Amino acid sequence: MEMRGTRRLGRELGVVGLGECVVHEGRAVPGPYGATICFSGRGPGEVFRGGAKIMGLSQWRSREGALFQTCAYTHWEAAPLVNLLDLDADSRAAWSMELSGSAVGIEDLLGAGAGAGAAMATLARNLLSTFPHWGSVGPPGDG
Repeated sequence: MEMRGTRRLGRELGVVGLGECVVHEGRAVPGPYGATICFSGRGPGEVFRGGAKIMGLSQWRSREGALFQTCAYTHWEAAPLVNLLDLDADSRAAWSMELSGSAVGIEDLLGAGAGAGAAMATLARNLLSTFPHWGSVGPPGDG
């Protein structure tokens, strides 16, 4: 995904009510836990609001092509993910506390309920409208 596409995503997140979003355009910055937990760092094209990651982005490239994937949380809580790691109890508690502000979910910002659902549907519709349509294939529900 080129940077222009993620800049648009940053704008779209603002349009659905998430406020000012910033796309990280610099080099990858792994952060203090980056060797273990990728979401704790900053990568090119990832979207942030107030320093917390709203959308992460990863890519895999080979001779055969490229795969891009993204994740935008509806709700963010670090502890369940940190608990999957082989850490002692004190380290788990410290990592959970330190990583709690590294990301934020869309429902965390908008509140759970119809508003967040409508925002997600609008975001999906707006983003799907940017992709080319191949033959008769269009976005879901396009007939």
